[in-house]
Amino acid sequence: MAEGGRMTAVKVDLLRIVLAPSQADKSAPVQCGWRLTDGSWYSEQLENLAEIAGRFQIKRLEVFPHPVDISMTEIDLPPLSGRKLRSAVYGAVELLALASPLSLTIGFGQRNDVGKVPIAWMANAQIARQLERLVQHGLRVDAVLPPSALLPVPDSSEQDGAVSAAIIDDWVVVRAGNNFGGLLPVPVCSRDTSKLEARIRAIVPEAAQVEWHHDGNAIAVAGSEPTMWSGTGWRWELPLAESSLRKRGANWQRPAMAWGVVVALVWLVGLNLYAHRVEDDGQALKRAMAAQVKSAFPELSVVLNPLQQARQLRDARQAGLGSVVSDDFVTMVRGATLLLAQANGQVERLEYRNGQLQIAWRDGAMLKSSELETLQTTASERGIAVETDSSGLRLRVLVPEQADSIPAIDVGPSS
Repeated sequence: MAEGGRMTAVKVDLLRIVLAPSQADKSAPVQCGWRLTDGSWYSEQLENLAEIAGRFQIKRLEVFPHPVDISMTEIDLPPLSGRKLRSAVYGAVELLALASPLSLTIGFGQRNDVGKVPIAWMANAQIARQLERLVQHGLRVDAVLPPSALLPVPDSSEQDGAVSAAIIDDWVVVRAGNNFGGLLPVPVCSRDTSKLEARIRAIVPEAAQVEWHHDGNAIAVAGSEPTMWSGTGWRWELPLAESSLRKRGANWQRPAMAWGVVVALVWLVGLNLYAHRVEDDGQALKRAMAAQVKSAFPELSVVLNPLQQARQLRDARQAGLGSVVSDDFVTMVRGATLLLAQANGQVERLEYRNGQLQIAWRDGAMLKSSELETLQTTASERGIAVETDSSGLRLRVLVPEQADSIPAIDVGPSS
């Protein structure tokens, strides 16, 4: 009706839209059916979503993905509930769709008596794009249902095995009860009812009778009774939240990533503080060990390697040799302390054996030729001979006749 040249919006209790294929143009015609407040059904193919938005005052809007964009089947599952059922369904869909469940919008129904669970899925990007177009035209969607939910339950429902069927574009849509349906592509130029029913029984073996709605016609003439649109009692749908949540995924991922960076930084700072604490504890332990060694062996004037020196002194006492801290040892330790004052941090270990003090360098440490000559000269003045080997230096006390003639040792080119 028109008032003042303007079309009056039609009040409808329920509007159902079969979405155009996701690859179709935005201006593609739209198939829809609606139920008035008196319960009567009408259907029509309208030019676009803008015409729908301007023509109807909608109480409830249900949309049905085009059969080309959605998949439906049944899977066998053990008795599960809640999160366990959801996880099992998502795992099965991942194998069937060869895609991550995070990229799909997935719906499923209840498990029947023989252990089958009906499922449907479609690409999340496709349904998100379709819903966004609806929102842009002011159409708020209340539910996304699989195409089978359009069809009514067969009139002969009391007869086991009766199913409803209709053709939408080049697809056969099947409904068997309130929980299960199926989709079949129609062969090109082949809409023979008997052949189509044979294919329906391939997915619904118990289909003893097939009730067709608008035989060969998906859209009824406006004003007629389009029973294809009047299905009720369907028990499950595709979650609207799936697409919106994934669309907003980046919004929650960004702060989550930011908090992750903050946590990592805090962890690194804590790790560095812990490393410094361990280093301090190690130095304190070394000082404590040196003090204990001095307390146990008062004759030891200098402690460079507490553990090594303590073992040598202990072994000497147990062997009945008395103290091994001879004047030679004291002389060499004191001399090494003075001679190697500039080599702090370069010495890996000290070992006193058979009257010689072995000094081992850390990896990469080495004295230059000039440094070694200076060291030998200074050492000889203190009565100590300095020799080199593959791991470092050997120190020994010079006998009087050697003190005046200690040869310099060639260590090769300086580093």
